[in-house]
Amino acid sequence: MEKIFKSEFIVTRKPTSLLALKNPRDLNKNFLYQALDVGYEYNEKGYYHQRENGVCHLVVYTKSGSALLEYEGKEIELKPNSLLFITFAQKSVIKALDSHWEIYFMHVMGANTDEIYRAVCQYNGYLIENFSDNIFTEGILSLYREYKKPNIDYYSISKIIYSLLLDVVKQSHPDFRHEIVQRAISYLSQNYPKKITLDDICRELFISKYFFIRKFHAEVGCSPKQYLTKLRLEKAKYMLIHTDNSVAEIAQAVGFESEKNIYYAFKSALGISPREYKENFV
Repeated sequence: MEKIFKSEFIVTRKPTSLLALKNPRDLNKNFLYQALDVGYEYNEKGYYHQRENGVCHLVVYTKSGSALLEYEGKEIELKPNSLLFITFAQKSVIKALDSHWEIYFMHVMGANTDEIYRAVCQYNGYLIENFSDNIFTEGILSLYREYKKPNIDYYSISKIIYSLLLDVVKQSHPDFRHEIVQRAISYLSQNYPKKITLDDICRELFISKYFFIRKFHAEVGCSPKQYLTKLRLEKAKYMLIHTDNSVAEIAQAVGFESEKNIYYAFKSALGISPREYKENFV
Protein backbone atom coordinates (compact mmCIF):
# COMPACT_ATOMS: atom_id res chain seq x y z
CA MET A 1 0.00 0.00 0.00
CA GLU A 2 1.39 3.36 -1.08
CA LYS A 3 1.26 6.44 1.16
CA ILE A 4 1.12 10.00 -0.17
CA PHE A 5 1.57 13.13 1.95
CA LYS A 6 0.77 16.57 0.52
CA SER A 7 0.44 19.39 3.09
CA GLU A 8 -2.86 18.68 4.88
CA PHE A 9 -3.74 15.90 2.42
CA ILE A 10 -3.06 12.38 3.74
CA VAL A 11 -4.17 9.26 1.91
CA THR A 12 -3.28 5.60 1.66
CA ARG A 13 -4.00 4.19 -1.78
CA LYS A 14 -3.54 0.98 -3.76
CA PRO A 15 -0.93 1.45 -6.54
CA THR A 16 -3.20 -0.40 -8.99
CA SER A 17 -5.95 2.22 -8.82
CA LEU A 18 -6.88 4.22 -11.94
CA LEU A 19 -5.83 7.74 -11.02
CA ALA A 20 -5.20 10.94 -12.96
CA LEU A 21 -3.58 13.82 -11.06
CA LYS A 22 -3.50 17.30 -12.59
CA ASN A 23 -2.68 20.80 -11.37
CA PRO A 24 -5.44 23.31 -12.18
CA ARG A 25 -4.71 26.03 -14.70
CA ASP A 26 -5.03 29.47 -13.10
CA LEU A 27 -6.50 31.10 -16.21
CA ASN A 28 -9.38 28.63 -16.24
CA LYS A 29 -10.32 28.53 -12.57
CA ASN A 30 -13.07 31.13 -12.80
CA PHE A 31 -15.07 29.80 -15.73
CA LEU A 32 -14.12 26.14 -16.29
CA TYR A 33 -14.69 23.10 -14.10
CA GLN A 34 -11.50 21.19 -13.32
CA ALA A 35 -10.57 18.02 -11.47
CA LEU A 36 -7.43 17.92 -9.34
CA ASP A 37 -7.65 14.15 -9.51
CA VAL A 38 -10.17 11.70 -10.83
CA GLY A 39 -10.45 7.95 -11.07
CA TYR A 40 -11.48 4.57 -9.76
CA GLU A 41 -10.09 2.89 -6.64
CA TYR A 42 -10.46 -0.47 -4.97
CA ASN A 43 -9.16 0.34 -1.49
CA GLU A 44 -8.37 -2.40 0.99
CA LYS A 45 -9.18 -2.32 4.70
CA GLY A 46 -6.86 0.17 6.36
CA TYR A 47 -7.47 2.88 3.77
CA TYR A 48 -7.29 6.33 5.39
CA HIS A 49 -8.00 9.73 3.87
CA GLN A 50 -7.74 13.08 5.68
CA ARG A 51 -7.91 16.60 4.34
CA GLU A 52 -8.70 20.13 5.48
CA ASN A 53 -8.20 23.75 4.39
CA GLY A 54 -8.54 22.62 0.79
CA VAL A 55 -9.87 24.55 -2.18
CA CYS A 56 -11.81 21.80 -3.93
CA HIS A 57 -14.77 19.48 -3.39
CA LEU A 58 -14.86 15.70 -3.19
CA VAL A 59 -17.54 13.84 -5.13
CA VAL A 60 -17.30 10.09 -4.53
CA TYR A 61 -19.61 7.20 -5.40
CA THR A 62 -19.39 4.01 -3.31
CA LYS A 63 -19.70 1.00 -5.62
CA SER A 64 -19.13 -1.70 -2.99
CA GLY A 65 -17.74 -2.12 0.51
CA SER A 66 -18.10 0.74 2.98
CA ALA A 67 -16.23 3.52 4.76
CA LEU A 68 -16.71 5.78 7.76
CA LEU A 69 -16.80 9.54 7.18
CA GLU A 70 -15.98 12.03 9.95
CA TYR A 71 -17.33 15.41 8.84
CA GLU A 72 -18.93 18.43 10.55
CA GLY A 73 -18.70 16.69 13.91
CA LYS A 74 -20.63 13.63 12.70
CA GLU A 75 -19.77 10.06 11.80
CA ILE A 76 -21.59 8.72 8.73
CA GLU A 77 -21.27 5.32 7.05
CA LEU A 78 -20.74 5.44 3.29
CA LYS A 79 -22.64 2.43 1.97
CA PRO A 80 -22.87 0.92 -1.52
CA ASN A 81 -24.85 2.95 -4.06
CA SER A 82 -24.43 6.21 -2.17
CA LEU A 83 -22.82 9.43 -3.41
CA LEU A 84 -20.95 11.84 -1.17
CA PHE A 85 -20.43 15.53 -2.02
CA ILE A 86 -18.36 17.53 0.51
CA THR A 87 -16.04 20.52 0.59
CA PHE A 88 -12.41 20.21 1.63
CA ALA A 89 -12.62 23.67 3.21
CA GLN A 90 -13.74 21.69 6.26
CA LYS A 91 -11.82 18.83 7.82
CA SER A 92 -12.83 15.38 6.65
CA VAL A 93 -11.57 11.92 7.54
CA ILE A 94 -12.56 8.75 5.67
CA LYS A 95 -11.63 5.23 6.81
CA ALA A 96 -12.48 1.97 5.05
CA LEU A 97 -14.72 -0.24 7.21
CA ASP A 98 -15.13 -3.50 5.29
CA SER A 99 -12.49 -5.64 3.63
CA HIS A 100 -12.54 -3.02 0.88
CA TRP A 101 -14.02 0.26 -0.33
CA GLU A 102 -14.61 0.46 -4.09
CA ILE A 103 -15.19 3.98 -5.40
CA TYR A 104 -15.41 6.31 -8.39
CA PHE A 105 -14.41 9.87 -7.49
CA MET A 106 -13.24 13.31 -8.48
CA HIS A 107 -11.75 16.25 -6.60
CA VAL A 108 -13.38 19.13 -8.45
CA MET A 109 -13.12 22.91 -8.43
CA GLY A 110 -13.76 25.97 -10.57
CA ALA A 111 -16.72 27.83 -12.09
CA ASN A 112 -19.73 27.70 -9.72
CA THR A 113 -18.86 24.45 -7.92
CA ASP A 114 -19.54 26.08 -4.54
CA GLU A 115 -23.06 27.05 -5.61
CA ILE A 116 -23.78 23.54 -6.90
CA TYR A 117 -22.52 22.08 -3.62
CA ARG A 118 -24.84 24.35 -1.63
CA ALA A 119 -27.80 23.45 -3.85
CA VAL A 120 -27.23 19.72 -3.34
CA CYS A 121 -26.92 20.16 0.42
CA GLN A 122 -30.12 22.23 0.47
CA TYR A 123 -32.09 19.56 -1.42
CA ASN A 124 -30.74 16.39 0.13
CA GLY A 125 -27.71 16.95 2.36
CA TYR A 126 -24.21 15.96 1.30
CA LEU A 127 -24.95 12.20 1.14
CA ILE A 128 -27.34 10.89 -1.52
CA GLU A 129 -28.43 7.30 -0.89
CA ASN A 130 -29.69 4.95 -3.62
CA PHE A 131 -27.82 7.01 -6.20
CA SER A 132 -28.19 5.85 -9.82
CA ASP A 133 -24.58 5.58 -10.98
CA ASN A 134 -24.90 5.00 -14.75
CA ILE A 135 -23.95 8.53 -15.79
CA PHE A 136 -21.46 9.19 -12.99
CA THR A 137 -19.27 6.09 -13.32
CA GLU A 138 -19.08 6.35 -17.12
CA GLY A 139 -18.30 10.06 -16.80
CA ILE A 140 -15.47 9.45 -14.34
CA LEU A 141 -13.87 6.96 -16.74
CA SER A 142 -14.27 9.45 -19.58
CA LEU A 143 -12.51 12.11 -17.49
CA TYR A 144 -9.72 9.69 -16.70
CA ARG A 145 -9.18 9.02 -20.41
CA GLU A 146 -9.23 12.75 -21.21
CA TYR A 147 -6.58 13.52 -18.60
CA LYS A 148 -4.35 10.74 -19.92
CA LYS A 149 -4.24 12.24 -23.43
CA PRO A 150 -0.99 13.97 -24.49
CA ASN A 151 -2.86 17.18 -25.33
CA ILE A 152 -5.52 17.86 -22.72
CA ASP A 153 -8.70 19.61 -23.87
CA TYR A 154 -9.78 21.49 -20.74
CA TYR A 155 -13.01 22.62 -22.38
CA SER A 156 -14.09 19.01 -23.02
CA ILE A 157 -13.15 18.14 -19.45
CA SER A 158 -15.20 21.05 -18.10
CA LYS A 159 -18.19 19.90 -20.15
CA ILE A 160 -17.99 16.36 -18.73
CA ILE A 161 -17.63 17.59 -15.14
CA TYR A 162 -20.58 19.95 -15.58
CA SER A 163 -22.79 17.11 -16.85
CA LEU A 164 -21.81 14.97 -13.83
CA LEU A 165 -22.55 17.77 -11.38
CA LEU A 166 -25.91 18.42 -13.03
CA ASP A 167 -26.78 14.73 -12.64
CA VAL A 168 -25.90 14.95 -8.93
CA VAL A 169 -28.13 18.04 -8.53
CA LYS A 170 -30.95 16.31 -10.39
CA GLN A 171 -30.78 13.17 -8.27
CA SER A 172 -30.60 15.19 -5.06
CA HIS A 173 -33.92 16.88 -5.84
CA PRO A 174 -37.08 15.18 -4.44
CA ASP A 175 -38.97 15.63 -7.73
CA PHE A 176 -36.45 13.47 -9.59
CA ARG A 177 -37.25 10.33 -7.62
CA HIS A 178 -40.99 10.78 -8.11
CA GLU A 179 -40.46 11.49 -11.82
CA ILE A 180 -38.49 8.26 -12.29
CA VAL A 181 -41.37 6.14 -10.95
CA GLN A 182 -43.93 7.96 -13.10
CA ARG A 183 -41.80 7.42 -16.20
CA ALA A 184 -41.47 3.73 -15.33
CA ILE A 185 -45.25 3.35 -14.93
CA SER A 186 -45.77 5.11 -18.26
CA TYR A 187 -43.24 2.78 -19.93
CA LEU A 188 -44.94 -0.32 -18.51
CA SER A 189 -48.39 0.94 -19.52
CA GLN A 190 -47.23 1.38 -23.11
CA ASN A 191 -45.21 -1.82 -23.41
CA TYR A 192 -46.98 -4.41 -21.22
CA PRO A 193 -47.84 -6.67 -24.24
CA LYS A 194 -44.12 -7.11 -24.89
CA LYS A 195 -41.58 -9.20 -23.01
CA ILE A 196 -40.15 -6.72 -20.50
CA THR A 197 -37.21 -7.29 -18.18
CA LEU A 198 -35.88 -5.14 -15.37
CA ASP A 199 -32.83 -4.41 -17.52
CA ASP A 200 -35.11 -3.08 -20.27
CA ILE A 201 -36.77 -0.61 -17.90
CA CYS A 202 -33.48 0.60 -16.42
CA ARG A 203 -31.92 1.07 -19.85
CA GLU A 204 -34.94 3.11 -20.90
CA LEU A 205 -34.67 5.34 -17.81
CA PHE A 206 -30.84 5.41 -17.61
CA ILE A 207 -30.81 4.31 -13.97
CA SER A 208 -29.33 1.48 -11.93
CA LYS A 209 -31.45 -1.55 -11.00
CA TYR A 210 -30.71 -1.19 -7.28
CA PHE A 211 -31.90 2.42 -7.21
CA PHE A 212 -34.97 1.71 -9.34
CA ILE A 213 -36.24 -1.30 -7.35
CA ARG A 214 -35.88 0.51 -4.03
CA LYS A 215 -37.55 3.71 -5.24
CA PHE A 216 -40.37 1.97 -7.12
CA HIS A 217 -41.28 -0.19 -4.13
CA ALA A 218 -41.17 2.80 -1.77
CA GLU A 219 -43.64 4.80 -3.89
CA VAL A 220 -45.89 2.09 -5.36
CA GLY A 221 -45.81 -0.53 -2.60
CA CYS A 222 -44.76 -3.43 -4.79
CA SER A 223 -41.93 -4.46 -7.09
CA PRO A 224 -41.90 -3.50 -10.80
CA LYS A 225 -42.51 -7.17 -11.69
CA GLN A 226 -45.55 -7.35 -9.40
CA TYR A 227 -46.90 -4.10 -10.83
CA LEU A 228 -46.51 -5.41 -14.39
CA THR A 229 -48.34 -8.64 -13.50
CA LYS A 230 -51.23 -6.66 -11.96
CA LEU A 231 -51.39 -4.45 -15.05
CA ARG A 232 -51.53 -7.47 -17.36
CA LEU A 233 -54.21 -9.07 -15.19
CA GLU A 234 -56.41 -5.97 -15.45
CA LYS A 235 -56.02 -5.92 -19.22
CA ALA A 236 -56.76 -9.64 -19.42
CA LYS A 237 -59.87 -9.32 -17.23
CA TYR A 238 -61.24 -6.61 -19.50
CA MET A 239 -60.64 -8.72 -22.63
CA LEU A 240 -62.22 -11.81 -21.06
CA ILE A 241 -65.43 -9.88 -20.42
CA HIS A 242 -65.59 -7.65 -23.50
CA THR A 243 -64.15 -9.82 -26.29
CA ASP A 244 -64.63 -13.29 -27.70
CA ASN A 245 -60.88 -13.96 -27.86
CA SER A 246 -59.64 -17.27 -26.51
CA VAL A 247 -57.61 -17.43 -23.30
CA ALA A 248 -54.49 -18.23 -25.34
CA GLU A 249 -55.06 -15.20 -27.59
CA ILE A 250 -55.59 -12.93 -24.60
CA ALA A 251 -52.45 -14.28 -22.97
CA GLN A 252 -50.45 -13.27 -26.05
CA ALA A 253 -52.18 -9.89 -26.31
CA VAL A 254 -51.42 -8.78 -22.74
CA GLY A 255 -47.89 -10.15 -22.41
CA PHE A 256 -48.38 -13.41 -20.50
CA GLU A 257 -47.19 -15.22 -23.65
CA SER A 258 -48.89 -18.57 -22.94
CA GLU A 259 -52.13 -20.01 -21.60
CA LYS A 260 -50.16 -21.68 -18.82
CA ASN A 261 -48.71 -18.38 -17.60
CA ILE A 262 -52.03 -16.56 -17.57
CA TYR A 263 -53.65 -19.50 -15.76
CA TYR A 264 -51.08 -19.36 -12.94
CA ALA A 265 -51.35 -15.56 -12.74
CA PHE A 266 -55.14 -15.71 -12.29
CA LYS A 267 -54.96 -18.58 -9.81
CA SER A 268 -52.31 -16.82 -7.74
CA ALA A 269 -54.05 -13.43 -7.67
CA LEU A 270 -57.75 -14.35 -7.74
CA GLY A 271 -57.93 -18.02 -6.82
CA ILE A 272 -59.79 -18.89 -10.03
CA SER A 273 -58.85 -19.64 -13.63
CA PRO A 274 -59.36 -17.19 -16.52
CA ARG A 275 -62.28 -19.27 -17.80
CA GLU A 276 -63.92 -19.29 -14.37
CA TYR A 277 -63.48 -15.53 -14.19
CA LYS A 278 -65.23 -15.13 -17.57
CA GLU A 279 -68.05 -17.45 -16.59
CA ASN A 280 -68.76 -15.35 -13.48
CA PHE A 281 -69.65 -12.42 -15.74
CA VAL A 282 -71.66 -14.30 -18.39
